[in-house]
Amino acid sequence: MQGEVKEKSTGQRKVSLDILKILMAFLVVALHGNNFLADVSPLLAYFFREGIGRIAVPMFLLINGFYFFEIRTQKQFFNLIKRLLFLYLIWVFLYYLLWHSPGSGILKIVKQLLVGPLHLWYLIQSLFAFIMLWIIRRLNYKILFSIFIICTISGICLQYMDIYSLKKITMTAYRNFLFFCFPFIFIGYSLNKFSFQEKKMKWNMLFLLSIIILILEVSLNYIFGKGSLDILVSLYVICPLLFLIALNINIYSNKKTLALYSTGVYLVHWYIFKLPVVNIFNLQGTPRIIFVFILSLLLSWFLIQVKKKFKYIL
Repeated sequence: MQGEVKEKSTGQRKVSLDILKILMAFLVVALHGNNFLADVSPLLAYFFREGIGRIAVPMFLLINGFYFFEIRTQKQFFNLIKRLLFLYLIWVFLYYLLWHSPGSGILKIVKQLLVGPLHLWYLIQSLFAFIMLWIIRRLNYKILFSIFIICTISGICLQYMDIYSLKKITMTAYRNFLFFCFPFIFIGYSLNKFSFQEKKMKWNMLFLLSIIILILEVSLNYIFGKGSLDILVSLYVICPLLFLIALNINIYSNKKTLALYSTGVYLVHWYIFKLPVVNIFNLQGTPRIIFVFILSLLLSWFLIQVKKKFKYIL
């Protein structure tokens, strides 16, 4: 969520990527709402929850990885880490009542903070992944790619062992900086390093093919699996292709407001699901999730105003 989506030649932002991030923020809200499309079709709800909805977080990571490649100095790196750390600590504090268990010992609290409570795990695990990539970035690319492959396969295997009941695995064993965040950040990093956005290829056709692969994978998990997946194999294909399609849409702006809305929605939506106002109209299923998304956008507007005085709120 923190990537500076700017075109190198003009210094302007790619509006297409900011719009993509808004769409991904909606997917996160819908995923956390649990029953998006359930009032339409249980099968559609499953395919969203275990398929399309899983695109969002990897896409955020990939976008940030793409622009992480442009960080050249220690000062730029430390500014990124400081921003992520402050953002994480502020929102951990704001969500304290929702994640903290009364009577928890210091060690348990520290563990929760290192793992990341609720949806805030994304911020702290991304921070760890950025530190990891910064440390090893000067290694030969073949070595970097080997590390990426090992981390990717390890994460996929661990969760598939869990969903297919081969071995009970906790979610934090694979949804972490090493096996989840680093691989997708590295994909974005590599796309920028090798200028994939400049290659003349039929990204749209390849994207359609990747959708078919996603449908097949979700179908297999629907028939044989016994749980939810965070890391689908098809995401390693579909996310970079969707990113490249968006990146090649040349719409520019000097403002980053849309990107701030996507960050705001991601950060505040969990609280909004807990607010009594959400139940005023007795909404359920898909309408309830859309209502929460709209309220999240409205609250994000307020946070954008606060950011003018306190930059680390978003």
